[in-house]
Amino acid sequence: MEDHICLGVPSRQAGQVMTDENKFKQMNKLIIILLVLISFAVSVNAQQSLNTNQKQQIQKIIDCLRQDNVDELKSMLAYPIKRQDPLKAVIDADDFVVRYSELFDDNLKKMITTSDMETDWSLLGAKGIMFENGLLWLDTDGRIIALNYESDKEKMKRLLLIGKSKETVHESIRNFGKPVYFITTKKFKVRIDQLKNGSYRYASWSSGIDMTHKPDLVLYNGKITFDGSGGNHAYRFKNGIYTYEVYVYEIGEGASAELNVYKNNERIVNQPSLNEQ
Repeated sequence: MEDHICLGVPSRQAGQVMTDENKFKQMNKLIIILLVLISFAVSVNAQQSLNTNQKQQIQKIIDCLRQDNVDELKSMLAYPIKRQDPLKAVIDADDFVVRYSELFDDNLKKMITTSDMETDWSLLGAKGIMFENGLLWLDTDGRIIALNYESDKEKMKRLLLIGKSKETVHESIRNFGKPVYFITTKKFKVRIDQLKNGSYRYASWSSGIDMTHKPDLVLYNGKITFDGSGGNHAYRFKNGIYTYEVYVYEIGEGASAELNVYKNNERIVNQPSLNEQ
């Protein structure tokens, strides 16, 4: 038969195709290498040199830690200093004095007091001054604004609080990793927990009902989204055509959080928090 279906390509054309594929692969490799180099260059350029005042402020922190001079160190923090849930933030200087030894244990103090100003501390523009890949953050004036370190003492305290928290809820929802947020509104009481697999769970009761009772509604697989760089964030849970949202305000005035319920895209519930987190 003269008519036929071609299932392949002539050998010369096949060779041409393979050559083009090899060129394409090589081009992709070059693009990847170029992107890596650009990323590295941006990262290097982002790290700026510390000025004299910043170095002096870092040295003051180092000296205070060497001498355990808590009275002077307490004025070098920008409060509040957040801690891992369910631990409360360090709210002021008096709170810091009480919690100093669990925040700055011997291990962390040694890391900071033996650090190299040129290699262990980096100025990252408006983000501030970073120590050891973010273990400690200072603002550009040299005040401590974040501590991403957990001592053994603080970890034990946190785990004890998690254990106690499980005793305050109904047995059907005690299988969580850690409590994340709690909000009471005019009509509802809502608890958000992070499960051991990292996902979020929503449980709610009528405002006058104790959490030791079985919740009226339990939702799983919640998502957390952040609104800009200020820290405001929302926990959202889908339930058919409904979306349940707890929006948490880290900046700005007014309520610390609010409960919203949407039917499709229309908000049908909006209730501010009556409690302070």
